[in-house]
Amino acid sequence: MKRLLSVSFILGSACAASLALAGAPARSSNPKPVVAGKAIAPKVSFAEIQRVFNQQCLGCHGVEVTKGKFSVQTIEALIKGGAGGPVIVAGKSAESRLVQFLEGTLKPQMPMSAPPLPSATIALVKQWINEGARTDTAPVETTTRPADQPLASNLKRVPIDVAIPVSLGETKTPSDEVTFAANIQPILLANCQNCHGTDNPRSQLRISSFDTIMAGGKSGVPVKPGSSAESLLVKRLLGEGGRKMPLNGNLSQPDLDLIKKWVDTGAKRGLPESNRGPEMLVNVGPLAAITALAFSPDGKLLAVGTFKRVLLVELASGNLVRTLDEHGGTINDLAFSNDGKLLAVSGGESGGKGEIKLWNTADWTQAADLKGHTDTVYSVAFNADSKKLVSGSNDKTVRVWELPEGKLATTYKDPADAVYAVAISPDGNLIAGGGADKTVKVWKSGAGLERTLTQATDSVTCVAFSRDGQQIIGAGLDGVVRKWATANGQNVANMGHGDRVQSLALSKDGQVLASGGADRNVKLWNPGNGNIRTLGGHTDWVTAVAVNPDGKVLASGTTDGVLRLFSVVDGRLLVSMVFATVAGKPAPEWIHVTGDGYYHGSPDVLKLVRWRIRGEFKTGDPFTALLKPDQVKKALALEKTDPVKLELGAKPVK
Repeated sequence: MKRLLSVSFILGSACAASLALAGAPARSSNPKPVVAGKAIAPKVSFAEIQRVFNQQCLGCHGVEVTKGKFSVQTIEALIKGGAGGPVIVAGKSAESRLVQFLEGTLKPQMPMSAPPLPSATIALVKQWINEGARTDTAPVETTTRPADQPLASNLKRVPIDVAIPVSLGETKTPSDEVTFAANIQPILLANCQNCHGTDNPRSQLRISSFDTIMAGGKSGVPVKPGSSAESLLVKRLLGEGGRKMPLNGNLSQPDLDLIKKWVDTGAKRGLPESNRGPEMLVNVGPLAAITALAFSPDGKLLAVGTFKRVLLVELASGNLVRTLDEHGGTINDLAFSNDGKLLAVSGGESGGKGEIKLWNTADWTQAADLKGHTDTVYSVAFNADSKKLVSGSNDKTVRVWELPEGKLATTYKDPADAVYAVAISPDGNLIAGGGADKTVKVWKSGAGLERTLTQATDSVTCVAFSRDGQQIIGAGLDGVVRKWATANGQNVANMGHGDRVQSLALSKDGQVLASGGADRNVKLWNPGNGNIRTLGGHTDWVTAVAVNPDGKVLASGTTDGVLRLFSVVDGRLLVSMVFATVAGKPAPEWIHVTGDGYYHGSPDVLKLVRWRIRGEFKTGDPFTALLKPDQVKKALALEKTDPVKLELGAKPVK
């Protein structure tokens, strides 16, 4: 159903890094917001660039593995370059080979086996280099490595903290403040993206971010903070002084009222929902990104995909019961067969052979290794009777396999670019695939291409069929969740997630649709296309979501490697889970933390815990009172935990 977009590129003769196609943190293509009539260029810190490197590149370019003698473990290693020499010239992006390969001025353009990175991502990298390839505090001095000095000879893995926000019993009062990030951007993405979200927007007005809105277009800045009556945006939405917008429809009155309130109250930027309260810090990072999730049909197991490894977690206890390690590259997708007998795992290395492995769930022996794809496999899906498996790949094909033999039955070559997501209709008659060509293609099973759905304005990363098969659902990097009528391909609904969508999940009864994205949120939608609630508190991009069979629990995974379980019924964060290799031990160690701060973990991880409260770091008492396995067990059982009572200096927490 979904795919986190990650690609690899080569610098000189060496592979240099793996970057998310979604790029670095969201920024405007015009990075100069207008503030009080003055253009201010925000500085880019290495933290923004490092997040991409840490989550996507360490498998090949860390310490233990340094392909091409190139490491991204530290900024010093990044500046030194690899076997092909330095890739960054601080202060001069035009002379930096990293940028030249990304832009294609040096051939072959990188990444080799995937579409070019978005221009906004490359612009961010260039800005960081032009500003001196800075750390968070100062420019980094560019040094030349002696030819006889191995790159990683003195590098050591430097653990970083994994942050887990907790409430410690404090109740957050929802704010009625209207901001662009929380309230307005989803409306604009859902209704205005087709004309004003492209690389060549109408009237040169882009609605993709707060900065592009405030930069304006041919007709000037469309928003006058404090006065909706004088704002061109509101006038056009009302049909005053020109053509009424949007051209092919009308905003609902609640949406229109919300936009007017936003303008009248100062047109505030706002930030994506985040928990800025107490945090548990666990010094076990950086962790591999969680790139795929799947519940077993009986709801007892959750399969978690990371780099080269699948973790099998028992839901009742939270215990890690097994790992499946015989995989190459990132685990791109996971799917249990409907009869529960097989687990399909897709992945492979970009530019290399694709990988699809089937595992017997009875004893976790390997059932089959499906060979045929010539590049990484992004997505897999079983049909209803578990006798067929469909796969989509970076090799621009969709393939159908017959099971249990694993025989290749059909290959569809219609996609013009990489296929990031596939799905099969409930009756098995239709196959849908979405990808980098910005379309969703629909094939008649056993026949040919039936239709192409073209409304998306960027790569489609997720595809699903509704449970009754009457609708096709798709989402992707333009931040919009779209629904089409299966019968005729008509676009029947658009829902604005708010940022790039990386994953979709549909409950078994079809009553809840979940979307996870780069805004660090999961949004739950009902069949009437309304937003039920937003599940926040994530500390990085949400790259995988799954809903358990009874529809009561949602699992989410993020690029910082944290697994979270939420109650679908009330939106409560049940437990955050971290699995990490500690002290060189082969089996992952673990820690589980409830939303209000109770925790339990393996001894080696518990030694690495500290807390950040009101900006101060703390360890030991009184937080050891929160080490309560019974409370973690209650949260996993969807029960309410006991109230947290802590005395923190002069300010008690409940």
